[in-house]
Parts: sequence; structure tokens; C-alpha cells
Amino acid sequence: WYPAPPGSSPISTGHNAVIDAPLDLSGGPYPLLLFSHGSCGYPLQSVFMTGLLASHGFIVVAPPHPGNTINDFPTCGTPAAQVNSVAERPQDMIHVLDQMLLANADSASPFFGALVPYPLGMSGHSFGGLTTFLTVGIDSRLKVAMPMAAATPAGGMFTIPSLSMLGQVDSVVNVPNIRNAYTASHSPKFLVEIKHAGHYAFSALC
Repeated sequence: WYPAPPGSSPISTGHNAVIDAPLDLSGGPYPLLLFSHGSCGYPLQSVFMTGLLASHGFIVVAPPHPGNTINDFPTCGTPAAQVNSVAERPQDMIHVLDQMLLANADSASPFFGALVPYPLGMSGHSFGGLTTFLTVGIDSRLKVAMPMAAATPAGGMFTIPSLSMLGQVDSVVNVPNIRNAYTASHSPKFLVEIKHAGHYAFSALC
């Protein structure tokens, strides 16, 4: 998702964006945000956010995590798939980040010169929130973290600026762990708790 010229249409409801619209370079270069979907999810799961961020001047990249998408159901949620995903998901995101930065430097790319190389940010929902913790922990190019209803690792914390979000009636992930990770994280940091919201409030399918 990326800023398009004013008046671009039609907007695809499934993408919350104009598909294949030209990139509006007049407001660039733009900051880049990576988004990681949940377990057995898919890149279009949170288009309410990805499209909105693009309308505010971000380029948002949301890749699939092979083996752990809705298209891999029912094996996407098996213990083996979960273990593989812990190892593979951060590498998925780092690969995508590398490719976007290469495109930014390639004069033949539609993204040539479109990106602010730094700071870069990452977000994710559920297992994508865990992926956010893991990826920012191994790639120092990522300077901002925004996990949503995250599956939070034991002892998890951020040393970079962060915005953590949760639904107060989430029955899927451990909400106290999210709060503990927020408490342990370095400032600046923000915690948003949504009343009467569950785990899938952060998915467009909810």
C-alpha cells in the first residue's frame, strides 16, 4: 500500500486501496512499515490499517508467510508449522525489507527514490506481533515497533520506540504478558487497550 495521486479510483474494498494505482512521488520520500499477518492469516487481513497508513504518507508492505497462511489450512496451525514459523517469519520480513531497499535504489523500479531509508518500522498481529518482537531483535534497521494483540515472548521487551495494542477481552493471547512487555520496554512507548475488544478486533475479518 502506498500513496496514490488524489482522485485515484476505484477503491477495491478487499484491499482498501486502488489496485495498481501509480505511486504519487510528489509527497515522497515516504517512511516504510512492514506488516506481519497472524498465524493462518494472510496479507489482506488488516486492510483497515494498511490502507489508512498509506493515505497518511506511508508505504506498507505485508508479505505472506509460506506454510503459515490461510491457504495452508489446516496444517498452518500444527505444532511443526508453528515451530518452523518462529524461525522463518523474521527471515521473511528481512528479505522483504532488503528487496524494498534495493527497489528504492534501482532507477528501473517504480519505487526508485520513494522510500525514506531510515527509520523503518514494523507491525504485526498475533503471531505477527511475535514476529515483530523477533525481527526487531535481529535487524537494527528497524527503529519503531507496533505489535497488535501480540503473542509475546517470555521476557519480551522493546529497546526502540513502540506502540503496543490489545483488546481487553482477548482470549487467544496472554494479555498480562503484553502489559509486562510494555512495562519492561524503553521509552518512548505507548500502550493502547481497547475495551470490549477481543483478539480479532485487529483483523478486517472481525
